[in-house]
Amino acid sequence: VSRNAIRSSGKLQNQDALPQLVSRIADSRLRHDVRQALIQYGDLIVGTLVEYLHDPKVSLPVRANIPKVLSEMNSQEAVNALVRSLPRLDPFLGHRAIKALSKMRVRFPRLSFADEAIDSAILGELRDYYEFGIMLQSEEMKHSENRAVLRLLRQALQERMDQKLERVFRLLGLRYPPADIYSAYRGLRSQRSDLRASAIEFLDNLLLPPMKQLLFPILEESAADSLLAFGSRHFGLQHKSRVAYLEQYITGRDTWLRTISIYVAGDLGLVQLAASVRSGRSSDSPMVRQAAERSLQLLEGTQTVV
Repeated sequence: VSRNAIRSSGKLQNQDALPQLVSRIADSRLRHDVRQALIQYGDLIVGTLVEYLHDPKVSLPVRANIPKVLSEMNSQEAVNALVRSLPRLDPFLGHRAIKALSKMRVRFPRLSFADEAIDSAILGELRDYYEFGIMLQSEEMKHSENRAVLRLLRQALQERMDQKLERVFRLLGLRYPPADIYSAYRGLRSQRSDLRASAIEFLDNLLLPPMKQLLFPILEESAADSLLAFGSRHFGLQHKSRVAYLEQYITGRDTWLRTISIYVAGDLGLVQLAASVRSGRSSDSPMVRQAAERSLQLLEGTQTVV
């Protein structure tokens, strides 16, 4: 497809050309032209692009570029579509969608972000943060066998907590002045105690009590028992066994956590997780499939697995 043909499709808003245009959005040589052509379709294709975003049969590089296209549309419909997509997206695509929304919030200040779905997304990120924290600070994880794969799992959980907190602040930046929220986030991540204190004071004055109640135990780095208490009270979280957490991650949508948890199951000989590990054989991810094959060999060598 030539650049002229791509540009013509956009000018003419040719519906028949859409599938081919979208399929080329991950091509680095054509990406800019394809994006500009798609933007010219405007609201006509927001729904179609979101369908591609959610379609697992569409390649990941194509899906990953769709939020970027939507972010360059000065369109309330595009905002609404991205916001409503958040609960259905895996962590990678969800992060792309949140970044796209952040860009729109700054670039197109007249668009409205007063959507309850954003508040729901913030609560979802906080819930995940608490759950990861409870798992990471459990006795089983703190005093677990000193195996490389378990160290990798602990590192992955900490990274996910950091990412969840960043996403909370990106989402807060949709609800409140983004520059102020960004400054507060930078203050909280600073090593300087005075900047952290100023950021917490600012958020204390800005946020409504329900949000402060959930966020401040995290910002004040509460102990493990406090995390469990807050998580239990507000999200109904209870401590689970390591096996239960691993099963949750193995059957979840986070590809990296799924991969590591499958390796852990194999290395620790957790035959009770064999059925969940076996499901990894049919994953779209080569990384998950490889981990599943390796761990099943270990598990089936440990004892006969039904």
